[in-house]
Order: sequence, then structure tokens, then C-alpha cells
Amino acid sequence: MTRSRPLILCTTVSVVACGVLGISGCGRGAGARPVARVQSAAISKSALLHWMAPKRIELEAASPARVPSETVVREETLRFLITTQWLEQEAAAQGATVAASETEALYAHLLSGPSGSEFAASLRRRGLSRADELEILRIGELAERLRAKISAPLRGASPTAVRARVQAFLVAYRARWRQRTTCEPGYVIAECRNGSPSPRRAETGA
Repeated sequence: MTRSRPLILCTTVSVVACGVLGISGCGRGAGARPVARVQSAAISKSALLHWMAPKRIELEAASPARVPSETVVREETLRFLITTQWLEQEAAAQGATVAASETEALYAHLLSGPSGSEFAASLRRRGLSRADELEILRIGELAERLRAKISAPLRGASPTAVRARVQAFLVAYRARWRQRTTCEPGYVIAECRNGSPSPRRAETGA
């Protein structure tokens, strides 16, 4: 069974649930104003603020000696939301899906398993609601299924060949979706076509 994941998932990370990740058309007012768009899907300011809290906790846990600045937290959170939307749209195009019932079953398994109390404590520590964690689990499963589809034509090939195919896909995938992503002034990061691409990310697709 898949374990709970941090907010940064593989090449990504979903902007699909109104009130959870905040898609276009969910609500009105300043909080609903988009800070970025991936094709026609908008990422709202309220979604960004919602996910900044757990992202801050994650970053602080990763580097206890360094307190992340507000700018770092905001940019890393927006990166999570944008790359999640990339994953959502690429998976839809490739026919990769994860049913809500599958995510619910995984969540229940994690809570009832030997490390259930630790899992529950982790949710509280990160400030994640049940809906948040279900979404993170779903995104992780979606990423795994997309990866499986990409490597399927090489079934039986060497691990090196599979890694090379996945790596080539990631580089092209990242460049393709970056061109479909725009960010509002004040929210521009490397993942936006109107931003400056990161050399490391452009090379690795990470």
C-alpha cells in the first residue's frame, strides 16, 4: 500500500476540489481571484493561502535550523499547485484515473494499520484535514499510474531503459505544460511561461 506523501510529489502535484484546492469558478471575491492558470484551469488566491500553512510546516520540518521566508513558502506552495494541475491534465489526456473509492480505501488502511496513530498524528501536526489528505493520496496514486503508462511500452526492458524513457518524458512534459501556464504579477515562478526557467529543473524535470 502507498504511504502518505509530502506535498511535493514526483514531478508534480490537484486543483480539482472547490474549497479544497480552489478551481476556476468556485466562489467569488478577492480570494477567488486567480493567481495562476494552467490552460483554462485557474488557481485561486484562497487555494494558495489554504495550502501555504501545511507547506510551511513541511519546509520547517525539512530544515529545522532555517525558518523559511514567506516568499519561499508562497513560491513552493504555488509550485505544488501548478505542477499538480499539470499532472491532472496530463493524466486525463493519457487516460489515467484514480477512483474516489480507491483513495478512501487507502486512507482507511493507513488509519487502521500498525502505524495508524502515527499517521493521524502526522495529519494533526501538518494541519491537514481529511479532505486535504485524501487529495494528496489521490494525487500520489495518479502520479504512479501515469508513470506506469509511460513505462508500459518498455515492459521487460532494462531499468536503465525505463529510466531513460521516463526522464525524456519528464523533460518534454515539463516544457510543454510550462508553456500552458501563466501567472499573475507578484506570483511568477519558474513554472510559469512568463517566468525564468530554473536550469536544474529544465534539465531534470524535477
